Amino acid sequence: MLKRHFRASVVIALSALVISGCIIRPQSLGEIFADLPALPPILESIANPKVRDAVRNHTMRKDPRGRVSVAVVDSGVDYTHPSLADQIDYTWNADKTAIIGAGFDMMGRDRYAHPEVFKADLFALVASRVEADGRLSGIQGDPLMWLQATQRKFADRLIQAVRSEPRLAGTLFASKINPRAIHFMGARQYLKNLADAARDRPVKPVDETKLFDGQNYATEENRFMIPTLKSYVDSDWVMSSDTLMPVGSSENFSTFSFSYIDQLKGIVAFREVMKNVYATIEQEERVEARLEVYKAYVGRLEGQPAQETGINPVENAAFFVEFPQADAPIIEFFKSICGAIPVDKRAALGAAPNDAERVRMARQVVGIQFDAVKKMLDRYRSRTPDLTDEKKYEFQRYEETVPNYFKYFDTIFMQRPYLARYLDCSPESVRRAHQDSAMANYVTRRTHPYVDKGTDPETHGTHVAGIIARQSNKIDIYPVRIVTSTMAQAPSTLIGLKAKVMNDIAAWFRTPDTFAALNLHANRVLGRTFGSVEELSAGYRTYLDRSFIDNRLDYQFFDQILAGIEEIGARKIKLANLSLGTGFDKAVINPGAAYDETRMKSFMTFVTYEYFKFAVANQIQNKAPGTLFVIAAGNDGAWLDGLSKSGLPCDLSSPVMHAVQGTRPVETWAPNNRLKNILCVGSIDDTKQLSSFTNILITQVPYVLSYGETILSTVQRTYCDGVATELREKLGPLGSNPLFDLMGDRGISEGAYDDIFNEAGWMYKHPDYPLASSRGSATSMLFGPVEGIYDGIASAANQAVCMSNRRPLARMSGTSMATPTVAGIIARYLTEDLVRQGRVQQDIYLDPAYSPENIVTMLRNRSQVFGGTSLLRDVTTVTEARRWVDADNARGARRIIGVVSPSAALNTPNVANVR
Repeated sequence: MLKRHFRASVVIALSALVISGCIIRPQSLGEIFADLPALPPILESIANPKVRDAVRNHTMRKDPRGRVSVAVVDSGVDYTHPSLADQIDYTWNADKTAIIGAGFDMMGRDRYAHPEVFKADLFALVASRVEADGRLSGIQGDPLMWLQATQRKFADRLIQAVRSEPRLAGTLFASKINPRAIHFMGARQYLKNLADAARDRPVKPVDETKLFDGQNYATEENRFMIPTLKSYVDSDWVMSSDTLMPVGSSENFSTFSFSYIDQLKGIVAFREVMKNVYATIEQEERVEARLEVYKAYVGRLEGQPAQETGINPVENAAFFVEFPQADAPIIEFFKSICGAIPVDKRAALGAAPNDAERVRMARQVVGIQFDAVKKMLDRYRSRTPDLTDEKKYEFQRYEETVPNYFKYFDTIFMQRPYLARYLDCSPESVRRAHQDSAMANYVTRRTHPYVDKGTDPETHGTHVAGIIARQSNKIDIYPVRIVTSTMAQAPSTLIGLKAKVMNDIAAWFRTPDTFAALNLHANRVLGRTFGSVEELSAGYRTYLDRSFIDNRLDYQFFDQILAGIEEIGARKIKLANLSLGTGFDKAVINPGAAYDETRMKSFMTFVTYEYFKFAVANQIQNKAPGTLFVIAAGNDGAWLDGLSKSGLPCDLSSPVMHAVQGTRPVETWAPNNRLKNILCVGSIDDTKQLSSFTNILITQVPYVLSYGETILSTVQRTYCDGVATELREKLGPLGSNPLFDLMGDRGISEGAYDDIFNEAGWMYKHPDYPLASSRGSATSMLFGPVEGIYDGIASAANQAVCMSNRRPLARMSGTSMATPTVAGIIARYLTEDLVRQGRVQQDIYLDPAYSPENIVTMLRNRSQVFGGTSLLRDVTTVTEARRWVDADNARGARRIIGVVSPSAALNTPNVANVR
């Protein structure tokens, strides 16, 4: 269950979903651009990917008789997921020749409820201005294309200028500068740093006689940098994502501080040339003016003044344009392997007769690393006999898990055998890896500058949809995407929403008995009452003025819930799943304390949640009277009584309203106390015991229990955490790096490990190179690559599997998972009835025999009861659940969730009753 607390006004994940605390960027055209008729194509493709023709043709042929749609009101559904695409309730054009929607997207205000959150900030670079309402206008082109074109212009001119400058003849700058060595954004930052340093303190003139010329190490001061500086001679220059300057080497797979270029002869002339070239680029492309528009736009979204550090995303995007796969875990892991091989031995990989031999050799390199670590640990233990038990266990666990590292290594090439061709440790292999289409698709989906990584991945709704859809192939999913984290909106939109909330609440105050009920509660908690509806409204207006911005997610959320209910009713969808909600705990008031603003704030917060209860119930009653809403109870492990603790929209009951209406006929009660359209769901585990996290209702709202722990289901295709879990289960865990304890060990500087370093070829041999520095380099040769192998091998295996996996799955737990289990079972019951009768779901929308109340009764009649002496002995357990089971996977039926008979134990592989 996705959840947000009024008392905290933040989003909290109540199942396996993790939601970032950052603000979601605007997701609709009208909230971002002031004068565009449609989203730019690149944003449209991310936000609303089109349905494949094969899916369109398949769904066009489906017989509507016997089919039941379930609305999934959530963070969106990946309707392109191969396990879901054929079971989406699409919207068609009038003559049913084209799909024009896949659900209803409240955030994007369109008909494609895809969960991807895009980020349009970079378009400020190609905008003429930011309007007073915070939107962009005057868009010209695509910002990534502008970055690429400007970079090419800058690189061409810089190369020409460097090679034409007599003072740079014969220097490394003349021989090494290339289009991928330096970016114009990096040049801007470098020149700005120089200017800032000059303002802060005088800078001594560079003494060219003491700088490295590519051949000689003339001064003692430069000796400590010999290995690093030598790499500038031996390898290509490539830019770093941190600085966009020539600081790394694609041959030795290392990265250095960009300050090293200041140690090279010719640096003074190079600075002058770069400054002149950048100045012409800045003037022609209006770089600074574009960045000011960008900073102004981002500053307004984030509610803080524009800062220079705010352009980091622009620099990251610039790097992405040049090296789109640079951060791919597989490439980084291969760099770790190559970094562990001495330069003079790398040619052997390139000369390997075939890919299999190349993999064997690379595997051997990994083995050498772990063998060296073992020798280091053995030496360390012999020198340190009094190891603590904790340290002994850490070393033992590492040694026990070493074989698992090789399992992960082998998995990479079992999943993607062709990757071996990128293992020859040459600059060309890295370039080819960057161009690999499968890797490009994987990385682009996850790291594209237009994808908001602060909310990645929004996979919750896709998981919920998968649980429902696999109950029967007669079930369709209608995604309804609503806001699940605070979303930035134009000031005019927020002002409009605030005014709407105030008007609606003021009207609610005037409904029968509302004012009397709220005054009754006010007397209890405030020790006073309001003299009139107008006085109460004025008090609430003051509260809203002070709290609206901080609590705007609450108002955005329920505003979109209300719109979703109307959409569901208009389509006559019989079932809706809501695995999300809000939580409210009534504040504890000290009875001896005098009345103050804190009490008033607490009271008005209570009024807000009472209004939301009324508004949701009223909307269901008037706009979706035939829909049964199956809603997650929440994961606070609390008793919900509707007063001291409540969970919306699961529990809409109002004891406060009931106190003034309880003696009257039910027909006159507030809609939230007489609504029959809600079924709340709590969670049990595989042994049918209560989940420790589940909320329990003790109101009159119907409440059932079902399986909600470690449920395997579909997840968004950009989500790979499920793969990581699966690999850990199959291949075993990985131990922690035990070498950190050796980093500070004096034995390194005393030569205790020299024989190990020499055997591995890591001691740096140079007549002018001090022994201590050589030991330091050897230590780096061990620790650096091993650290890369430790950190990278699992990530690389995850990527390889995820690149191959077209139907990603993951396990999640929570009432969010129990709820679609129940919704799917109900939908399957209804499909069976409709198939027998040859009817469509719209026929039964208002049929009394299929009223929400009768559906709940039918479910209870066909389900078990939570037994024993528990206070919950009368609560129904819905155990005829379709689940992902290991036996299904073993039989090659990953897409099937079997129906396990109530008499079968769910934690056994018995699937005799699967259908």
